[in-house]
Amino acid sequence: MPPAEKDTETSPRNVVVVCLDTVRADFFAEYAKRLQRLADVSFTRCRAVSSWTVPSHASMFTGELPSEHGVHTHNRRFDSIEREETFLAELDGYATFGVSANSWINPTYGFDSWFDEFDVVEPRHRYPEATSLNEVSRGREGTEKYVEFLRSALRDDHPLLSLKNTAYGYANDLTNTGPVPKLVDDGSAGVVRAAKRQVKEAESPYFGFCNLMEAHTPLQRCLQYDGNLEDVPLSWTSNEFNFWELLENERGDYDGYWRNREQVYGATIDYLDRILAEFIHYVLDAADRETTIVITADHGENHANEADEFLANHKSSLSEGLIHVPLLLINPPEGYDKEEDEYVSHLDFGDLVVGLANGETPDVIRDRLPAELVGMSAGPEPPSEWEYWDRMIRCVYEGTTKTVWDSLGTRTEYEIDPSRLSWQKKVETDEGTPEVETDFFDTPIEEAKATAAANGSDEIQIDSATESRLEELGYL
Repeated sequence: MPPAEKDTETSPRNVVVVCLDTVRADFFAEYAKRLQRLADVSFTRCRAVSSWTVPSHASMFTGELPSEHGVHTHNRRFDSIEREETFLAELDGYATFGVSANSWINPTYGFDSWFDEFDVVEPRHRYPEATSLNEVSRGREGTEKYVEFLRSALRDDHPLLSLKNTAYGYANDLTNTGPVPKLVDDGSAGVVRAAKRQVKEAESPYFGFCNLMEAHTPLQRCLQYDGNLEDVPLSWTSNEFNFWELLENERGDYDGYWRNREQVYGATIDYLDRILAEFIHYVLDAADRETTIVITADHGENHANEADEFLANHKSSLSEGLIHVPLLLINPPEGYDKEEDEYVSHLDFGDLVVGLANGETPDVIRDRLPAELVGMSAGPEPPSEWEYWDRMIRCVYEGTTKTVWDSLGTRTEYEIDPSRLSWQKKVETDEGTPEVETDFFDTPIEEAKATAAANGSDEIQIDSATESRLEELGYL
């Protein structure tokens, strides 16, 4: 229901947004119990605008579809969007900071250009204020890189943290492909630590944004995870099969793999739930003014079940496993119901954040909403049928109906059940573009795809650390 009318607060609020990369709504509901207990408001029918990191983040910050803001598979640079085009421009007088463990959400792709301060955390560099072997050894081999690192560490303002960075990096490299559980997490604890430092040092009022990658593949057991993982072999890793191998046969041929993968995926969310519950208490206790925390995800993950159309990961799909995401508010202004059970879109995410910052509870409920994928997400190229996997896909939600169509001329209608998270059921498949396209999209899908591909940016140069991390994540 729309929020109740109330007088707005006169003093601006701090707002911290936590983005749980790759966390789908149904697994969040099952494994993130602490966050749900802390939440004052839950939007149970929130939908992301796209199904992988780059276009989804750009849409969250601009309120535009990927074909409108232009950041997608054919152009992955966030600094092609000016800060003034994001909701951050409406947070006048706010200090802004970001902390990210995501290799797309970092300076290499210009995401930091929207913030005053930005920290990058990754498994080999968990203390962003210090140096590391990973950072100083680029272009060096053998003993030379170790000598140069020791020199840099001793000159650094944080020599002990520089040594810890390298120790953690070594522990990560030792176990991140098995055959034993990981010794350390995927950078999430480092993101929380860096975010705490930013909260402590930021001028108030502030806006903070964090991206945590724990639930993203590759997945394997980790000594820091809780949960019942006794049935998952110590040596198990999701890299046992690649994306294209998982599509060669039906899910039943990989039952053991998916059983293990879903257990570990759930354990990553339980771990995020645990460390973020403590982080939330820290932020609220440290605040010198009212502070609201927003928990959401940029997209979910396909687990090859029927509702996911037997697809894996987050490639070339707008399934409910990908688009239905959590959205919680902790300590918001009064006005929302405890559970808001109507459609909400990340297209209105900026309006929500700015409203919360101003002590308001904006009406972000929609009767209908769209989502869009301009083309295939980054990652290993398909062995065949490139045009199919790189097709553009659009969808519109209205009531319990979801209509999906693509640039190859296929249209499919699905049934949506509000009581079943991350679920859809195919009703019928036909050809052609639905009439509803013109209600949400300015350009026909075939034309929009051709324009996006033609206007794509040249491949940018990335440093060796980013390249290595993207390769680990399955994007290269």
